Amino acid sequence: MLKLFKRVLFFVCLGIAVQFCMAATTQAYRSDDTAYLSKYLNVMQGDWYNSADQLVLNIANGNINGCAVTNCFDIAGGTNQAGGWFRIVEDAGSRDVELHWHIFGNGHDSLSFNGQPLHK
Repeated sequence: MLKLFKRVLFFVCLGIAVQFCMAATTQAYRSDDTAYLSKYLNVMQGDWYNSADQLVLNIANGNINGCAVTNCFDIAGGTNQAGGWFRIVEDAGSRDVELHWHIFGNGHDSLSFNGQPLHK
């Protein structure tokens, strides 16, 4: 009976430890990615057009369409192929925009702005 109690206690403690590890991993995943902000913006730099060849985004000098980019978060992927959220400061206040990009310096470079596909 004592052996059974020790086994049950062991697995309960193991379960609690796993929960703490999962919580720490989730917190790290949702971390602030601002340290990489300039790196991401440099990769996406340039003019981006919609399917009707209308200019939608201009990314240059740490700005998106002339609005300062102050933060990025929940970035998933690498430098050249990734996606996440970017906080921009407009006259009306801050706003979060979702960007996903696939950029390797060829004719197939693409960027998605709030779900809208764009090309260079």
